[in-house]
Amino acid sequence: MTLVFVHGMPETPLVWMPLLEHFHSRDIVTPQLPGFGAPLPNGFTATKDEYADWLIRLLEPLAADGPIDLVGLSRVAFVGDPVVLIHRQRCAAGESLYWM
Repeated sequence: MTLVFVHGMPETPLVWMPLLEHFHSRDIVTPQLPGFGAPLPNGFTATKDEYADWLIRLLEPLAADGPIDLVGLSRVAFVGDPVVLIHRQRCAAGESLYWM
């Protein structure tokens, strides 16, 4: 099962490093949100919907391999909530979502 840690805003994936030391045997993904240490894609205006779409595009190939655990920090929950609604069926099938 893949474990996906999505940093908060205005953090970067570095916020997870002390915690990730404890997950040596897991498949871990720590994406970098556009505009928070990563460049904004062309035409990206950084709206809630665009961040949600970006996260969905990131998660879809990961979820194709099986359930995932999604962990979000802080204000990233405003992006994750639409993702939960869109992926409700997958979540019910075994994905776990955690907001800190």
